[in-house]
Amino acid sequence: MFNRSLIVVFAGLLCTSASAQTLRIVTDLSSRIEETSGLLYLNGRLLTHNDSGGSVKLYEVDTATGDVIDDVLVNGATLTDWEDMCADDEDIFVGDFGNNLGDRTSLKLYKIEINDFLDGSESTDAVELPFHYADQTNFDPAQFRTNFDAETLICYGDHLLIFSKNWGDGKTRIYPIDKDETSEQELEPIATIDIGGLVTGGVYNADKQVIILVGYQGFIPFVVEMQVDGSLDFDTFSWERTILSTQGGSTQIEGISLAPGDRYFISGERTAIADPTLYEFTFGGVSNTTSVENANSISVYPNPANNMVHVEGEDIKRVELHDISGKLVFVSTEKQLQLGTLARGSYTLSTFDKGGQKSSRILVLE
Repeated sequence: MFNRSLIVVFAGLLCTSASAQTLRIVTDLSSRIEETSGLLYLNGRLLTHNDSGGSVKLYEVDTATGDVIDDVLVNGATLTDWEDMCADDEDIFVGDFGNNLGDRTSLKLYKIEINDFLDGSESTDAVELPFHYADQTNFDPAQFRTNFDAETLICYGDHLLIFSKNWGDGKTRIYPIDKDETSEQELEPIATIDIGGLVTGGVYNADKQVIILVGYQGFIPFVVEMQVDGSLDFDTFSWERTILSTQGGSTQIEGISLAPGDRYFISGERTAIADPTLYEFTFGGVSNTTSVENANSISVYPNPANNMVHVEGEDIKRVELHDISGKLVFVSTEKQLQLGTLARGSYTLSTFDKGGQKSSRILVLE
């Protein structure tokens, strides 16, 4: 259950979520797509793909039953870690850029012509768009500690944008990529944003001029509504974040897609306690988040840390740490935390007052 006075900190702005946004469970998804990752609503059809370990296919989903209606083999592609997809007026783009270890040197997108995909064929051809990050110089494996993982690809006007999933510092970098360049591209980040969690999917609503991002912090899923103007000035855009209540479905939110009527489909992959799930919600303004000017701030330092971590703030009664799987691994009523026995990596540090959860953020041990 999510506390209704949850306070979150991001981008230097202290905000409070007045209530959680409740997702409506549409249906469980077929076991064929239990690792559903990208999601795309296209010409009345809902498409998805698995992230790794499955077939090189796009699957059409029955939104009433969760069954796979059809699948299309993608010729010329391999599946290392497909994480998201989007479409412009002519092409579908699939991002093979999942990188939990941070050691991949073969990142790429696949471009598929929409008409080829929709013609009823059993297979379609893909064009490879390889790339690497200009700011990545170290490729030593660092599971769940890298800043060069990514799970979000957005078609944004004439641009394709990759949003990183930084396990290391908890932030998000935004990289534009040329949608037509077939030689390997070197991507430079155009912005770094801090929304207080790991981004796992996104979609652009051109009519509303918003980008909607989904993700999670520890075991807590969220949605972010970012007001945009069609430019690439992401450092200046404002956003609001809302906690998501999944009502017993999968909390590992992965994909999001826009459907007619300002409806959004969201997918969650199979977890140890929940089947893969298809959700739906509709909103005119997703977030119930409002700014709080005089709320008590929470300070956690150093971060990244080694053994000792200090937590400062008023009325803190308890501190908890959860690992990346959501497992509770540490509880203390003290404000000086001795964490030398914990494995190195990223954790969700949450503070509680007598009324419930007060703050939540990523803590990195190195």
